[in-house]
Amino acid sequence: FFESVLELLQLIRYENTIDTFLNAVLVILLIRVIQCTSLPPRLALLTGTITKAMDDFWHSFLLIGLIMCSFAGIGTWRFGAEREEFANFEQTMQTQFMMMLGEFLPDWTDKYDLQVFVVLFLLVMFLLVLNFLLAIIVEAYMGVRDTNVEMEIEMEFLTDMGCVLRSMLIGLRYQTPHPMVLGGVLLGHKAKLSVGFMDLWLTGLFPSQKSLVIFIEYYRTFDFCEPTPITSYGKVDDDMKMVMEIEKRVAKLMGKQIPKLKDYKTDSEGIERLRSQ
Repeated sequence: FFESVLELLQLIRYENTIDTFLNAVLVILLIRVIQCTSLPPRLALLTGTITKAMDDFWHSFLLIGLIMCSFAGIGTWRFGAEREEFANFEQTMQTQFMMMLGEFLPDWTDKYDLQVFVVLFLLVMFLLVLNFLLAIIVEAYMGVRDTNVEMEIEMEFLTDMGCVLRSMLIGLRYQTPHPMVLGGVLLGHKAKLSVGFMDLWLTGLFPSQKSLVIFIEYYRTFDFCEPTPITSYGKVDDDMKMVMEIEKRVAKLMGKQIPKLKDYKTDSEGIERLRSQ
């Protein structure tokens, strides 16, 4: 009988160990699922916000831990002999955590000292520290959102998935090179703002001109793949368009013409300005 009881207890301990291990595996898988959302820009709001605010989070958690431990020490020393909620340091920390979630102590208004402790804790932790933490999260979120807005290649998630699938099908059918391979080759074209048909053909990665034409026809449908226009006034992007418009108005008021690229050849300041553009 006792041997059977011992075997049963051993099986229970073994099952508890397996359950603990599986629970850890599920938590790791959950973290991996959240981490996988960092690839699409629109879905990377959670991971991007946490990454951007990690330094502030670290210092905030230090501050929160210090304040919580200080209040726990005071509560255990003052109310430990009178109330079960403050019987020891660990129990006091649990009580404070539940207070942060809105669960107040029963009869906490009966004693003046306890009233002062609860009100002071809520003022410091709930109204100040937690709002500081919320402000950090909002600031990091706005930074990630602004980055997504400025990102030219960012599109809606389902659209991105459809484009990836279509790109894979085109690659399988027409034997176009893998984007990572082609991108590594194009990194060597540092002096160029854009590449054309011959530039891609000379890479030797396309089996035929038809596959290259299909490749170009597909990627030219994306706005961010359009080449940056070069005029006699230099590279024209969105910022440069604004600068040119301002220069036109100033030149018109002063009765002068807008300087062109050839005007910068003998002007050292103009050269630096051209490089900055």
